[in-house]
Amino acid sequence: MRDEWLRSLLGHLPLEAGVVAVIAGRIRPPWGSAPVAAIPDAYVDAWPVGHQATATALAYLGKAGVEGERLRRALADYASVGPDEVHPYFLGLCADVALAAQRRGGQLDPASFAQSGELAGKELDLARRLLAWVPPEVEYGILALSTCRSFTYRTFRHLGEQLGFPHQRSDFGRLVAFSFISPTSGGPEQDQERSWKMHQLLRRALGNARPDSIRRARQVLEERYRELAAGGDFTARLEQIYHAGQLDPARAVAAWAAEMDRCLAAGRYDRCRAMITLLAGLPASEADQGRFIYPVARADLGLGAAACNSAAMSCSLPMP
Repeated sequence: MRDEWLRSLLGHLPLEAGVVAVIAGRIRPPWGSAPVAAIPDAYVDAWPVGHQATATALAYLGKAGVEGERLRRALADYASVGPDEVHPYFLGLCADVALAAQRRGGQLDPASFAQSGELAGKELDLARRLLAWVPPEVEYGILALSTCRSFTYRTFRHLGEQLGFPHQRSDFGRLVAFSFISPTSGGPEQDQERSWKMHQLLRRALGNARPDSIRRARQVLEERYRELAAGGDFTARLEQIYHAGQLDPARAVAAWAAEMDRCLAAGRYDRCRAMITLLAGLPASEADQGRFIYPVARADLGLGAAACNSAAMSCSLPMP
């Protein structure tokens, strides 16, 4: 009802004369089902605006007045939720912090930007605003799932059993209905194997707001995935290394290196690709990162050779 006046206005515009109304919002308005002055969906051409490309984000920071290429790059990386996907709203918050430091005559260090007190305050505010509006039993589920790169109902149920929060199918349905959770694989919602993920920025904010709860959930998951990995489940091994990395980075680096060596020795370059992707989620020192260079280079060479061999086989096939 709050935008009834707008629908009424749009309905009286001479659209046949070429008038086009451009409106921005955070959700697609359900105008087709409005009881008064409804606008059918056929007359609404929705254009979702997603994340910014890194190049666009860097250009924005430059025009906003953020000084220093290294700092602009650090801000864009920190506000990223995936490869070449920068969250525009959070990037604006990062820019505010950098510009505030410049106005005070200071300069943020790109290497330690993530430890900025102002930035931490904004992230905590984001998490607290969310948690203030949900009941405790839902809060526990949100915190537990925020530790996961992705999750299924089975994951949720196991966490609920171990941590003592409600974990029925209806409880899971309430959680995945939040806008900050989205599906990563197809299938009906009641499918236990359907995969979901929580928004990366919220995951990080919750980790800073409730570190003790987050650590306990990671311990539960690391133990669970270690059991599954012992049976030969490679995907579980990846998740075990990931959660171990959040609990003990040095131990996870050693586990990653050992597993990568096994994949290389077996010629499993498909698994090497998954191991390389995992590196983005492992906290590691500069010295530890140096241990990744050689095995990653070997995997890249192997992947290239495998692609060339595949192409050669295709070219050698007889023509029909």
